[in-house]
Amino acid sequence: MKLPTYRLSAQAFAALGAGGGGQEAVATLAAAEYCKHVILVNGVLSAAEGSPHYADALEGYDLLAAAWRVNPAAAERVIAYPAVGSWALRGRFAGVWP
Repeated sequence: MKLPTYRLSAQAFAALGAGGGGQEAVATLAAAEYCKHVILVNGVLSAAEGSPHYADALEGYDLLAAAWRVNPAAAERVIAYPAVGSWALRGRFAGVWP
């Protein structure tokens, strides 16, 4: 699988650092974070494989996939929610899954 690459120009990076950046820079950051969250959600399922938590992880993943089939925009809002990345990483480092 080839993952997309996201790049900010030096000018956009400097503008973000100064509290600006504009719509294009913010959209690039949001797209990169969304991609990271998709990878992390997939990682939760992979990491849980073989553990007692796998059935729960699979159920949650399947529920999200079903929601996406019915209403992709709503499922994408869930995936884009800022806490999703923290949630996925917290379980990994807290030993919830191997």
